[in-house]
Amino acid sequence: VMTGSVVSSNLGVGIQVNGYYSTVSNNMVVSNGAHGIEVLNLPGPTTVTGNNISYSAWSGIYVQASLGTGVISGNAIYGSNDEGILLSDTPNYVISNNTLSGNLTGGGEGSIYLSGASSNVTIEGNQISAAGGYPGIKILSTATGVLVANNFYSGASSPIADYATSS
Repeated sequence: VMTGSVVSSNLGVGIQVNGYYSTVSNNMVVSNGAHGIEVLNLPGPTTVTGNNISYSAWSGIYVQASLGTGVISGNAIYGSNDEGILLSDTPNYVISNNTLSGNLTGGGEGSIYLSGASSNVTIEGNQISAAGGYPGIKILSTATGVLVANNFYSGASSPIADYATSS
């Protein structure tokens, strides 16, 4: 559990999570040299909620190959050079009620980006203000069983760039 901390100006990742039953909540994560919050290879449930993440050199929240269930909810993510939220090869996640603004300042794919074999992901109730004319949400063709509903978009080249089999 990591809660209520200020994590700022690290050369690498702000907060890295790699364990069972992980919770990252109510932290301020500012100006880190890689991802703001990085979740790696977790088998158990993971919750990332209520964090304020800004000016990450890479993605605000990055989840790689987590095989358990997960929730990313209620976070404010802005000013990241890459995606606000990036899921890669990660099933069974809910991404809801986040505010993403001014991300993709250095490029990237979408404010929320699903890549690899991400599956059974729900993206719902997010407020997305995309920078640089990128899509609000990008879903790669290898992602399956994705539900996208009730998100608010502004400033995106397109609300959703869907290259997957979505529901």
